Amino acid sequence: AESKSVRWAFAALFDAQVAQGDWDAAMATLAEGEKRRQIEPDKAKRRRAVLLTAAALGREQSDTAKALTMAELAAQTAPGFAPASVLAARLMGPARKHKKAESLLKSAWAAAPHPAIARALADLRKSDTKAKRAERLRELAALRPEHRESRILMVEAAIEAGETGLARAILDPLLEMGTPTARLSALASRLARMEGDDREARRWMTRASHAPGEADWSDIDGEGRAFPYPPEDWKRMVYAFGDEGRLLHPRHERYEIAAGAVPETALLEAPRPARAKAQGGDKSYYSAPRPPDDPGVGNDEDDENTADDAEDDLDHVAGRGTR
Repeated sequence: AESKSVRWAFAALFDAQVAQGDWDAAMATLAEGEKRRQIEPDKAKRRRAVLLTAAALGREQSDTAKALTMAELAAQTAPGFAPASVLAARLMGPARKHKKAESLLKSAWAAAPHPAIARALADLRKSDTKAKRAERLRELAALRPEHRESRILMVEAAIEAGETGLARAILDPLLEMGTPTARLSALASRLARMEGDDREARRWMTRASHAPGEADWSDIDGEGRAFPYPPEDWKRMVYAFGDEGRLLHPRHERYEIAAGAVPETALLEAPRPARAKAQGGDKSYYSAPRPPDDPGVGNDEDDENTADDAEDDLDHVAGRGTR
């Protein structure tokens, strides 16, 4: 009975501190609960990783050194928790701790690939050439070659290097695995554009405008920030990742992905109905045109104009993981 009472007291205190966003106090309570065996060791580690990351974010502007120490500890505590490694790498960049940051990101990718990790690695060294950046991304993908994220990363690296044949060989099987997402559709559009097929580029861009989003990709917002969550989301993450090892995707839940996943120019207007003469009189009426095989695909002239206008947007969307 006493053991149950102690466990209840631990849980109640910890929950109250998390609800208040008092990360430091929650970590102290967690340490005491772990010492008294009131929580399983694995759960305690994962909860601590989330708490450390949330606390580091709160100190990022006021105490960068402390924030870096906490983020690095979080990444080491739970390598599979991408927000910790991405934050640590971002803080290591200005300190020119590039090798350490790269090692941390590679460990995180080996544990659980996530597009934000690839983006963090691509952005780590501002002086990298396109070829060098593509090489680093290939090395990252090689750590988990069969994982879907690694295969997408290989496509992005190939496109970055102008290797259209390799990109096509890797991308096509991904497109055939169920309904293509907005992210894959945008990549397909960019690749088709590079291959000189403007009609195909426009077709894929149109599909991207109404294709489903990806939960992991939603963790990067329209400005390129990874895991930009308010405190309320971090409170939920303490239990989702801490107790279940599950990464939440709050922006995906709130449908915020739509704002950053598809270029505005992909939201094409429907074709205008053709004007025709009514039979038996001079009165004109609108007759709806025959729907195209793939909605949104126009004639070659339209394809060329639209593809030119959208090229910059597609570079941003399909290449986000490599910049």
